[in-house]
Amino acid sequence: MFPNSKPSRLPCLMPIGRRFIAFFAVLVPMAVFGCGDGASSFPNLIGDVVIEGRVRDSSGFGIPGVIVAASGVREAGVTDPAGRYQLAVPGGWSGTIRPQKQDFVFSPTEKLMDAAGQDGVDFVATMRSTPTTYNGHQVDLCGDPNSSESAATSELIIEAPPVVRISNGGSSAQVRLDGSGSRLPDGSRIEWRNGGVPIAFDLTATVDLPVGRHDVELVSIQPNGTERSRSVIINVITEGPQTIYVDADHPSANDGNTGTADTPLATIQAGVDKARAGDVVVVRSGTYYRNHPSVNRPVVLMENRHGTAEQPITITADTGAMPRVTGMRPGAERGNTGWRIVDSSWIVINGFRFENLNGVGLDIEASSPGATHHIDVLECSAERCSQGPNTFVGALRAVGPVRNVSFKNCMISNSSSGIVLREAPVQTRETAAVPPKAGNNAPGAPGGRYSSDLAESAWADWCGWDQIAPKHCVIENCLSFNNRQVPEHSDGFGTRYATHCIIKDNIAFGNADDNFDLLGGTHLTVTGNIAFNGNPENTEAGDGNGIKVGVRGGLDCLVAFNISFDNRRMGLDMGDTERGRVFHNTIVNNGAGHPNGFGMWFEGGRSSAGHQVMFNILQGNGLNTSRGDYGAARHVSFAASDYNSMSDSHSHNFAGPSGSHDRVGDNVEFVAGDAAVSPVFVEGMSIAQRINLVRQQVRNKFMLAPGSPLRGSATVVGGVNDGVTRPGGNWGAVQE
Repeated sequence: MFPNSKPSRLPCLMPIGRRFIAFFAVLVPMAVFGCGDGASSFPNLIGDVVIEGRVRDSSGFGIPGVIVAASGVREAGVTDPAGRYQLAVPGGWSGTIRPQKQDFVFSPTEKLMDAAGQDGVDFVATMRSTPTTYNGHQVDLCGDPNSSESAATSELIIEAPPVVRISNGGSSAQVRLDGSGSRLPDGSRIEWRNGGVPIAFDLTATVDLPVGRHDVELVSIQPNGTERSRSVIINVITEGPQTIYVDADHPSANDGNTGTADTPLATIQAGVDKARAGDVVVVRSGTYYRNHPSVNRPVVLMENRHGTAEQPITITADTGAMPRVTGMRPGAERGNTGWRIVDSSWIVINGFRFENLNGVGLDIEASSPGATHHIDVLECSAERCSQGPNTFVGALRAVGPVRNVSFKNCMISNSSSGIVLREAPVQTRETAAVPPKAGNNAPGAPGGRYSSDLAESAWADWCGWDQIAPKHCVIENCLSFNNRQVPEHSDGFGTRYATHCIIKDNIAFGNADDNFDLLGGTHLTVTGNIAFNGNPENTEAGDGNGIKVGVRGGLDCLVAFNISFDNRRMGLDMGDTERGRVFHNTIVNNGAGHPNGFGMWFEGGRSSAGHQVMFNILQGNGLNTSRGDYGAARHVSFAASDYNSMSDSHSHNFAGPSGSHDRVGDNVEFVAGDAAVSPVFVEGMSIAQRINLVRQQVRNKFMLAPGSPLRGSATVVGGVNDGVTRPGGNWGAVQE
């Protein structure tokens, strides 16, 4: 928080020439603007009228990073650390002023004003909170827009352009949506939805989408009403307000140019410096490196840059182009960071390749909760990133309390680690456990420190360590493989303390540590992922788990429809998480010969309610060890553990609980269970083609054989697997 004194009376509002002042505040000190001796620290803005103001919380503290927009005006204002902003509007303007920031609501939501000297308005910002129920318990989803459990995976494949450009003056585009590669149960019907509203009803359709950002879903509706979905972000953008071209290889390229197609800029940095809300920066093929000798200078820096929901700032590869952002500056040492985004919002990054960097390829940061939000990273790839001595950084990363950052259809290989969502500053078990323990003192702890363990009765109202970690972020349909730079930390996908995030339909294999390492998560949705061949070189430092959700704890995570096989250690390590919901996972041949080689393992024991574990297939795990398919420490509670298929006899050490409908000693037959999954990626294959190749091989391998008693026999147990299991569906991850 930022200290401020409270005045004894409301500030005055006074027109000054062609300027007027509007205070968005509870109470504003007289010295801030116009009425006292203080002066604004903002530079003068070009415009006929400048609106100045402030946004505060109910205690009078300034709220930084609030976007304050005037209707019909392209440039928005952004509050500084004290909550102050300036906003330029044309002379004679009238309309609404509206503040917006992720996780906050404002009262009133907007104010009708004009440039003729309207009275000011006070805006009060409060944190958003959305109570709901979860398995009979009231919980606080903390404004989670991704709380629907219908997001559990299906065999749905979407081909659609992430960015569609139309000419200036256009208001919409015809966009082709192709789901023809999907596999659907008999009797299913299809809907394409935009913002939850149906827009088409065939697997292949052409729809009219207006200018803006669209989260389009392909929804499969089963005969019993159960829904499965996959989404894609489509940005329809105009060639105006301006399209800025960057082409390092053009003979006339120069950062002093206007940035037209014929007189392009030479660097991406020059392009983003010119871009404002609604602009499109089109980058052509070429190699882009930093124009500074310091290795600490990123190739591209975007700080305090803001688009809007209707007019994002879009930086995209040109059609058919693959611009490369590299740390290899000619005649200089290898650089640390490719692209850095700080305290910015509504930005689209599409189609770039990051390579040969000591550190992060793309780094997205927030200095305060929500200061960075709505960043879409689409169809980007990274190779040979995080190669330096500080290697636990990720090739693509969102760090700190960012909000609504999405990585979709991206690919990482041969780096230290793949895509990472992590906290800042770095925490330990002593400073931040999940749920909190006595002595935890990370930012967000009440009074600066938890005096005792947070009681389970209070877990439902706890929003996670969201003052320091990513929230409402998505990693979907991405591929991360062969990352082995530092075996102890070379994960395919990693999250640390993330809350209300979705990790969905991703593939990780051949990584030296864990394929998925999801540490200390709160309300994570982990569905439809594939993990195999973890720690293939059997290094001593690498763990080799397929999917690990524990360590530092974890709370109320849904882990469903994942496939984990042939990993060096565990297939699914739930570790010290609490109240996990683990349904329909296929876990095969993990941990052979490893001293901790379980198929699935639980050790969190603080909850009296316990875990829910159903319809998982566990086969051939922990061979040649005292472990096996399903293990749990003896102090762990289970609310439900039944309808699981296990190949072992439950006579091994640390056996998991046995339900009356479990199939113990089961020998599950798969259609091609002995088939090898060894994808060969041909040069020129797109990211989507590579992902679909692996997914199809894995799906074919673990399809249940005809006549299997596990086919078509799944059922819903009220209050347990509602909204996840389809009645009449299969056990395990692969559905018909």
